[in-house]
Amino acid sequence: MVANHTTQKTILVDTTSVHLDNSILDTKGNNFAFVIRREVIKEYGFLTPSIIDKDYNALSNTRDIEIALELDIKKIPVIIVDKNISAKKLRKLEIELHQSDRNITHLEYSILSYEHYLLSKEDEGTYTKIESERLGVTTRSIQTKVALGKKWEMINPELKSMISEIDLRTKVDLKSLTALVEASEDEKQNVISKIKEIGVENTINKDLKPLIAPIFTRLTLESRNRKLNKNLNTSQQKQEDKFTAEEFEKLDDIFINHEETLSVEKMKKLFQYEIKTHFKLKINKDEKSEIDDIQLECSIDFKEEIELIKSLMKKD
Repeated sequence: MVANHTTQKTILVDTTSVHLDNSILDTKGNNFAFVIRREVIKEYGFLTPSIIDKDYNALSNTRDIEIALELDIKKIPVIIVDKNISAKKLRKLEIELHQSDRNITHLEYSILSYEHYLLSKEDEGTYTKIESERLGVTTRSIQTKVALGKKWEMINPELKSMISEIDLRTKVDLKSLTALVEASEDEKQNVISKIKEIGVENTINKDLKPLIAPIFTRLTLESRNRKLNKNLNTSQQKQEDKFTAEEFEKLDDIFINHEETLSVEKMKKLFQYEIKTHFKLKINKDEKSEIDDIQLECSIDFKEEIELIKSLMKKD
C-alpha cells in the first residue's frame, strides 16, 4: 500500500509565508537556466505546486519560489505534507524531490547525496552499498558523489557562486574541487580573478582546468616529496634489489600515488614517460600525444626519482 503523507489537494498560500532559509540547495542565481525559468514563470505563472511542510518550509521548487518573490507574485500553489512526518523523513523527502528534478546538475546531485549520507549513516550502515543497490548503480558512482558533496562544504561562498554557475554548463569534477579546497587563499583569489577576467557566464570546466593546474602541481609535488623522502630513507634496505630501466616501468611504489590531485594511472604514465625519456627508451606517437594532454593538467619534475632509480640500477 502506498503511503499517504499529503493533503492530496493543492492550496494557495502567501508567497512570503513560505520559508527558504533551510533549503539544501542555493535558491538564488543569475545563470542561463535561472533566467529562462524566470521568464517562463513571468509569462505562464506557477505551473507546478511546491511541496512544503506544516511549518511552511519549502521542500521542492525552491528556485521557483525565489523567482516568485523577485517577481512579487502574491500567492503560489502548494501541497502540505502530513504534519506527523518526522524531521529526518522530511529532510530525506526534500533531498529526493530535488534529486528527481530533471534540471538538476551533477554537482547539485552530489550535494544532495552528501546530505542524504549524513542522514542515513546514523542507522543504515554502509550508505554507498545500500544506495547503489537501491538505485541500481555502482558503489563507486555513489562514493564519488558523496565525496564531491563533502568537498563542496569546504569551498568559500564566492567560489561556490562561480563554480555553481560553471557547473550548470559543464560538469565540475572532483579533482578540481579538491584542488580548490586545498588551495591557499592567494591561489583561490587568483582563480577568482581569472574567472572574472574570462567572465563567469563564459567560463566552462575546460577553462577552469588550466586555472587550477598550478594548484594541482604544487599539491602533487608536496605529496610526491613526502613519498620520495620515505623511499630515500628505505633505499639502503633495498640494495639487494637491482633493476634495469625497463623493469622500473612495473614499479608502483617509486612514484607518488595521490588520487585526489592526479589519477594513479595518469601519474604512472607521466613517470613511465620520464623514465623512457631519460634512459632513451622507445616512445610511440600515441603515447607522446597522451602525455602532452596530461601535462596540460599537471606538470611534474621527476628529477629526484630518476636519481633514486640510478642508485638502485644494476651495475655492469
